[in-house]
Amino acid sequence: LIRRCNLNCRHCYATSADTDFKGELDTAEALRVLDQLHDVRVPALILSGGEPLLRPDLYEIAARARALGFHLSLSSNGTLLDAGHAARLAAAGFDYVGVSLDGLPATHDRFRRSDGAFAQALA
Repeated sequence: LIRRCNLNCRHCYATSADTDFKGELDTAEALRVLDQLHDVRVPALILSGGEPLLRPDLYEIAARARALGFHLSLSSNGTLLDAGHAARLAAAGFDYVGVSLDGLPATHDRFRRSDGAFAQALA
């Protein structure tokens, strides 16, 4: 959903960074892709990134996905998942929200290249 991420994980396959990347879909384009996926009967979506909670139109995209009947999931590093986001995710009707953990605190923080990332994700 977005390449931007607030972390710089060692194992990232998206080569993410905390910057905007050229060529990403704008809201209208993302909504058109949802329509196309629906038209070819894709049953489920996992919104991930980067960090999907950094995408300002996340909840608009989620609303369209739910309206189209997708089984809707979100995969996050958890560091931005506060009470406000948790309430909005629940209200948006996500079927699943996953927070990635890579091991115990020291291992997780080393993989995520961020001291305290484990504690933030767990919170």
